[in-house]
Amino acid sequence: MASEDLAHYLDAHNDPIEAMQAYLAACGVNRSAWNDAVAGMGADIAFIGTLVLDRNRQHPSHPVVNLAGALRGLTAAARAGKLNLTRSIIGLWQREEDGSQPMPERKWVM
Repeated sequence: MASEDLAHYLDAHNDPIEAMQAYLAACGVNRSAWNDAVAGMGADIAFIGTLVLDRNRQHPSHPVVNLAGALRGLTAAARAGKLNLTRSIIGLWQREEDGSQPMPERKWVM
């Protein structure tokens, strides 16, 4: 499910959380945005949420333009009890199925 760019980081690191931190830094996302996300929803959910945000940079109608801002928004939603990653993942898969969102060429498997 990882984007091509993120997949390279996942391949290069033994730990997916470390890979995400390195990837976000390369994308210009301030470390504090990641730390806030981890504090607000835990490292695993922050990882999955950020993975979905990264894939949605290629969303056909509402692409994520500012990854840091989107991560902060995701964190705020989690803190407010309004985070629904299941719906986001299903939407991503549906767009891949109908061809409206490109699928990554490589699949990263942990």
